[in-house]
Amino acid sequence: MEQENKNVSQKSKYTFLGFLGVLIWGASNAFGRSLAETFGNFSSTGLTNIGAGIISTIYQIRKTGIESYKRAPLRYWLTCGILYVVYKLSTNLAVGVAVTREQVVTSGLIRVMWPLLTLIVAVIMFRDENKVSKAFPAGIILSALGILVANTEGDSFSLINTLKVMFGEGFWASALSVVSCISWAFYSNLNRKIVGEENYDAAGLFMIITGVIAFAVTFFIDEPQHFYMQQIGEVIYIVVFSSFLGTLFWNSSMQKGNQMLVVFAANFIPVFSTVISALFLGVKVTPFMVIGSILVVAGTIWCKKCVTPVEQ
Repeated sequence: MEQENKNVSQKSKYTFLGFLGVLIWGASNAFGRSLAETFGNFSSTGLTNIGAGIISTIYQIRKTGIESYKRAPLRYWLTCGILYVVYKLSTNLAVGVAVTREQVVTSGLIRVMWPLLTLIVAVIMFRDENKVSKAFPAGIILSALGILVANTEGDSFSLINTLKVMFGEGFWASALSVVSCISWAFYSNLNRKIVGEENYDAAGLFMIITGVIAFAVTFFIDEPQHFYMQQIGEVIYIVVFSSFLGTLFWNSSMQKGNQMLVVFAANFIPVFSTVISALFLGVKVTPFMVIGSILVVAGTIWCKKCVTPVEQ
């Protein structure tokens, strides 16, 4: 009985850490935008990724030893490595290239559709493990509608005007957000497929590579690189909390916590991220933003309900 209670307590602990990781990720857009505005888009991307990469790599080596990297097959480095670097670059840059702070909030909804995209790729990649109902596409359509509604400007919804906003002046923010979401979905599933039960994790090294690439770009473009006291807190949040602890908490909850409960909580990131980002950046939260966020969440939950594991 005592051992059983201990196991329940441990599972609750890691489930809570998963919730904490979800909350940490939800607020990362706002801090990233503020830092990019004063320090520069590529400069801030380079600084935060190298910092987080060093911490993550040291932690991984202390946990599993440097020998764990040698067990990783070449396809892991060429697929997961490239996808992770693309994900980190597109995620960071999408926040910085948004023309307005409002676009940071609305285009951010595309990036936080990663639970849905991850599920879609998993359904395709592991189709032998899952049974999908015919209602599955309806959830995708509902989430896509949520993105369109959240990007609405004015007092009424207009599909044409919304598409002009998203892929006109907001093209790069929207396009990079799409790349971010897709690359994370494929990384997550390929990482599961390739790594399996092994314990190697080179995410820290991939972060360092991302940072080096971003800093290399600064030799060819001019960026302000003005660093104020406020930026210290933002860097600490992005490096320590969002990149390192957020990932650590999430991975721990997936392995030792209530996985389904944490994944369910992750579905609500769109609403949380929209509200927190808007408040921090001084952006007015419009009814369309709230409705759009809720539709994204509803679509994701709908899709999850349409997928059931195949009985072995």
